Order: sequence, then C-alpha cells, then structure tokens
Amino acid sequence: MILVACLGLILGSCSKDPMIIDWHAIEFMFCATDQNGNDLLDKDYPNNLLDKITFTYNGKSYKYSENSTTGQTKAYLPHFRGLVRMKGSYIKKWYYISDEVPDIYHLYFGELDGAVDRNDVFEIDWGNGTKDVVQFTRKHKGGTKVDDKWTVNGTKFDGRWIKFVK
Repeated sequence: MILVACLGLILGSCSKDPMIIDWHAIEFMFCATDQNGNDLLDKDYPNNLLDKITFTYNGKSYKYSENSTTGQTKAYLPHFRGLVRMKGSYIKKWYYISDEVPDIYHLYFGELDGAVDRNDVFEIDWGNGTKDVVQFTRKHKGGTKVDDKWTVNGTKFDGRWIKFVK
C-alpha cells in the first residue's frame, strides 16, 4: 500500500511540474551612415557623430563606451552593458543577425530582461539636430509565445538591428 502511494506521488508530481522557460535578453543594435555610405560611428571618419550621440532610456542618458562584450550562445540572466560600440562582423558572429549587417561600427544597447512584458522607448539624439525614437513592446501570450513589436518613429521594423542614414 505504501509502495502504491509513493509511486502515485512520484508519477503525479512529474506531470504537474511547471514549464521552465529561459527567455533571451532584449538587445538593440544600430549603425549610422551619411548619404555617401560613410560610417558615422567610426572615430577615424572626420565627420563622425560618435561623441555627439546621446541615447536615452527610462529618463537616463547614455554615451557610448569602448567596452567589449562577450557574445552569448544561450539565454541567461540579463547583464546590462549600457551603450557599447562594436563592429558589424562581431555582431554577425555572436548575435546571429542577418547577413545584411554591414561590417561598420554599431552601437549596442542592452541587455534588458526578456521574461517580462515591456513597453520601452529609446531616444537617439544624433547631436546634429536630428532625433529618432525607437519603441519596443513585448507581451507574453502564455507558454512560449510572445508578441514583439519594434518601431522607429512610428514605423514598424523587424528585429533588433537597424541602419540609420543621417
């Protein structure tokens, strides 16, 4: 009788375990060129905007840093890095983003917790009189389903990478 009760307890508890989901952190990456394709985030380009750019999130302003980041191979507890400059080849290798990513400098912002619903607004002040507003929303739909939406100045775009022409 005790054996049957133990077996029932073991089998019953296995079927009721909640699903554990390890959500990927939220990251946003962007590059900027002028009309002629010059990299506006390259220190060696004389008309770069790198030191002029201010990135604002949740009322806090960020300037870029040269700190390197380590690419990830799985989801894990988000590690906030702020606004970091990196090359497109690095992004393609470690972040598995489209082959369309040019091998020029990018600014990376993250990581934010992907396990919660979000409605985040990021403002990029380019320091040349122009600004862009990026919005990210995430709604968890239950289980492993989420509804993610990215917009730039109200226009939807796919993914977490965008190229600006300034």
